Amino acid sequence: MDKYFESGELKPFGTVSASYMGVPLMLSGAIVGVMVVHDYHIEDAYSATDEELMVFASDHIARAIESVRAEEMIQKQHLLVLEHRQAITDSIRYATRIQKAVLPSSAYLEHVLPDHFILFRPKDVISGDFYWVQDLGRFKVAIVSDCTGHGVPGAMMSMLGITLLNEHFRTFGVGEPDAILGHLKDKVKEILAQEGSEDDQKDGMDMAIVLINQERHELHFAGANRPLFLFRKKEEGEISNLVPSFENDDYELFIFKGDRQPIGAHWEEKAFTRHSVKLQEGDSLYMFTDGFVDQYGGENRKKFKIQQFRELLLSIQTEPMERQKLLIEEAFEKWCGNNEQIDDVCVLGLRVHFA
Repeated sequence: MDKYFESGELKPFGTVSASYMGVPLMLSGAIVGVMVVHDYHIEDAYSATDEELMVFASDHIARAIESVRAEEMIQKQHLLVLEHRQAITDSIRYATRIQKAVLPSSAYLEHVLPDHFILFRPKDVISGDFYWVQDLGRFKVAIVSDCTGHGVPGAMMSMLGITLLNEHFRTFGVGEPDAILGHLKDKVKEILAQEGSEDDQKDGMDMAIVLINQERHELHFAGANRPLFLFRKKEEGEISNLVPSFENDDYELFIFKGDRQPIGAHWEEKAFTRHSVKLQEGDSLYMFTDGFVDQYGGENRKKFKIQQFRELLLSIQTEPMERQKLLIEEAFEKWCGNNEQIDDVCVLGLRVHFA
């Protein structure tokens, strides 16, 4: 030590001890420090027993240091995870603002469909379901769509669907709903490079399109894996050539089925089917994605199923549309109970008025 002091490599600090003993602190085979004891009066003050005691103590101190460092590392990783999570959450919230911006506003919906409701419940913050409404003069258009997936992937597909609808109606104006679905199908296949092979990605969307001719009181409908429900009071007259699927004392339910193919690649593609029917004042129409009817719940944790859904709608036909929304939402929450919502939910109901 004196040589180190004389050479200037070390500088003495305090009183020089008569004897000392040092034991290294070892972590994972590396020296991270040293534990030293000093005696300022007695030379050779420390024995082999003292050395054993020091080694024992140093081992425990090293373990304590390692534990503290591990805890600090966990805290740093936790903070990093929180930062990443916050960044993702902020991004999703911003995506939610974008998605809400492209959906029809409440004021516009009231203008186009004065007597309606929309139940829109994403599984996550953003949704793969969307609705689209447009006033095109003689025609009013209402669309409900369910895109592949939910959350961010589903929302990206929904943005594609909304963009294609805006482009289609801006370019071609009003057409037949079956032709609209066919055009969207071709565009989705083109954009996603789908050729109809088994190796193609299965991204796409299901969709229900309703066109209401205000002057002729006609409804035109086409669906890609989605149906349309039409409820009518019995005294208002039957729909020619159609037999009601279900009824109670006051109302009849007519179901128009969509084609069993999506907007996107399908193993057996065909032209979509157009359904046309004369409407009556006060008819009620419902379009919906499969999130509601596929929800697990009840005492035995089973799917809600479409049969129970149509019975629910049949039971609330005397209620105003806004009240219907509350009753449907209450039924959904009661059915879910403690079960997690498994998919996005979108239900659009409207009552027909021609005045």
